[in-house]
Amino acid sequence: MSLKKIKLAIAEDHKIVLEGYTALFEQEESIDLVFTAEDGQIAIDKLKSKNIDILLLDINMPNLNGTETFEILKKEFPEIKIIMLSMHYENLFITEFFAKGARAYLDKNCSFEKMLDAIFTVHNQGYYFDENISRVLLNQLVHSEKINPILEEVLLTDREIEVLLLICQEKSNSEIADILFKSIRTIEGYKSRIAIKINARNSIGMVIYAIKKGLYQLH
Repeated sequence: MSLKKIKLAIAEDHKIVLEGYTALFEQEESIDLVFTAEDGQIAIDKLKSKNIDILLLDINMPNLNGTETFEILKKEFPEIKIIMLSMHYENLFITEFFAKGARAYLDKNCSFEKMLDAIFTVHNQGYYFDENISRVLLNQLVHSEKINPILEEVLLTDREIEVLLLICQEKSNSEIADILFKSIRTIEGYKSRIAIKINARNSIGMVIYAIKKGLYQLH
């Protein structure tokens, strides 16, 4: 039985770069490159008739840029996981896009192997952070007034703290289940309760809470 392929799309305005991505992804048996688009509006139009799992979205594009496209996609196609591609690694860009729901933020000059790793990690675990992005993102968010709601005093059980620390170590639900000898559904339940207690919308919020509370330290 063949494994289900990841349905991928790319929005990138540089033709040579787009052709390069296309050639590489077409060789990947686990990825189905559904379509490519040279600007954000074309991508949005194609999504009205095509289903995908993940979109690689360039920030700088003509007609409808990556930022504008991102805002529209989150409203009209919230189920799509978006990986931002950029030549800009400014802290503000990174923080802004993750806060709005981006699943990964990659330098367009990164290796193809790293891009594949990001795609598979986002598909299987929800988010992808390399070491540099993790430090930039967490340092920015920990010192941001916008995250004050998750810093309220809450009472987590010992088991919930254990799950929280494993989330900080980037363990998937199945890995946490194996480590704690629990079912994946049980782990999902723990994560839901943790999120509710600390008012975290996603794993990023959970990690920030753990760092702020001194439960976890970046190495």
